[in-house]
This record gives sequence, structure tokens and C-alpha cells, in this order.
Amino acid sequence: MKIDRIELRQINLPYISPFRSSGWTEEGNNSVIVKVFSEGVAGWGESSVSKFPYYIEETSSTVLSVQKEVLIPLILKKEVTHPGELSDIFKNIRGNRFAIAGLETIVKNPFELNSDGTLTLPAESGHGAVVDEKYLNQITINKIIIK
Repeated sequence: MKIDRIELRQINLPYISPFRSSGWTEEGNNSVIVKVFSEGVAGWGESSVSKFPYYIEETSSTVLSVQKEVLIPLILKKEVTHPGELSDIFKNIRGNRFAIAGLETIVKNPFELNSDGTLTLPAESGHGAVVDEKYLNQITINKIIIK
């Protein structure tokens, strides 16, 4: 399968109540949602990290930057025939496990292996999170399309 286009969405989804730990408080989920288009269908991935580096060194901003500037240029317009290929392509990237995982999961999980050994991306199923309408106006989404 050839990776035709990738969309990145940096989201902020507020929690109903803040998450408090011994060292910090989080007000919401800050993730980077990845949508990969291949041969007319799309697959989704996610890099779920915090807004600030209190738990791990990666943040939603650093994930977005690494995916956009480093990882996506390595795979865009490339033919991927096996899930392990992305691991090989990304092998020289140090750290940034969440940034890498957001792209790798699209290939390793939802792609289907055909009887001839090739990969296909199943059509979108429409499954996903259900969000109470009263919270929709609180969700922030920044969309970046890379062609």
C-alpha cells in the first residue's frame, strides 16, 4: 500500500473533572490524532501524551513537531508492504516513542494481511468515541494536512 496523504490533528478534550497526581494536575486529554490515506481508504492512529512533560518527556506539541518534520517525510508517498517496514524506517530515531507509535499503530494494527502477503487498509468503520454534545464546544482541534 502506498501512503498518499497524512492528516494530523492536535486535540484538547477537557476532562469532566481535573486529574490530579502527587506532582501535577491535568485539565484534559492532549493528543495527536493521525489519519493516513492509502488507495482511497483511511486509517487512524493516536499519540496520547500530556500537554506538559511532567510524566514523560514527550508532549502533544513535541509529538506533532516530530511527526510533521521528521517521521512523515520518511514515509509519505512510500510503498509499505509489511508492518515491520516502519520500524526499520524509524530505527535511527532516538526516543520519541509516542510520536512513532501514533504512526506505527496504523500499519501494525488495522491493516489486513491478504492471502498473497500484501497489506490493505480496511475502510473506515465509523466506530469511535461518543462525546456528550454539551462538551463539543470545549474540544479544541488544530488540523494539519501533509500531502
